[in-house]
Amino acid sequence: MRANELCLNTTYEAPAEQSDNILDRVPHDAIKSARRRNFLHLHDALSDINLIDLPPLPSGSVPFAYPLLPCVPVSHEELHAARIWVPRLWPERTADREATAWTRRLSSDLL
Repeated sequence: MRANELCLNTTYEAPAEQSDNILDRVPHDAIKSARRRNFLHLHDALSDINLIDLPPLPSGSVPFAYPLLPCVPVSHEELHAARIWVPRLWPERTADREATAWTRRLSSDLL
C-alpha cells in the first residue's frame, strides 16, 4: 500500500469553479449548529452506557461524530441488517496481533 501512495500526485490544485459555487451556497453556520446540537443530544442520551468518558464539548468545536463504545458490544452486522448504517473504523486492526487490546476493541466495538 505504501508503494502505491508514493505514486500518487500530491500537488494541490484549486477546486473547480462549480465546486466553489456549490460550497458558497452551503449554510455552514446552520450545519455547525446542527452537528453540535446532535452531539450534545446523543451525549445526553447515551453517556451512561458509553465507556468513553468524553470531556465537555469545547465552545466553538464542531464534532464529526459521537463516538460510542457501549458497555455491551453491538453487532455492526445486525445494525446493517436493520438498515442502520454505522461505519466500522479501522477494521484491519481487529485481527492485528500487534495492535493493543484497546485498539482491537475500538476497531471492533466503536459505534
